[in-house]
Amino acid sequence: MLKNGDSFDGCAGLENVQSFSEWIDFEGRLKEQYKDGYVPSEVFLAVRQKDHVVVGILRVLLTCDKDNEASRRIIISNQGVFENEVEDTVGLGQCGVIQSYWITL
Repeated sequence: MLKNGDSFDGCAGLENVQSFSEWIDFEGRLKEQYKDGYVPSEVFLAVRQKDHVVVGILRVLLTCDKDNEASRRIIISNQGVFENEVEDTVGLGQCGVIQSYWITL
């Protein structure tokens, strides 16, 4: 990914670790990094059954800018259930408010 100039968005901090055991300790690593701003989450690995190769990461909490109508409609049309909206204190979005939606797998 790095050689292609791609980012690791949605990979649960994979770009910040050197080993699987370090990466899999989400709670410990992310609590240390974000302190009181840490939000618990779960990460699911998609594993191809025929050869047990990891082919992706699944996320069940989706977020979008409050004013991003297209993203909000797509999330809701895929059974996204609104949880809350919070001020975007780290500047991830553009409008200053991030909405969170859960999708049950």
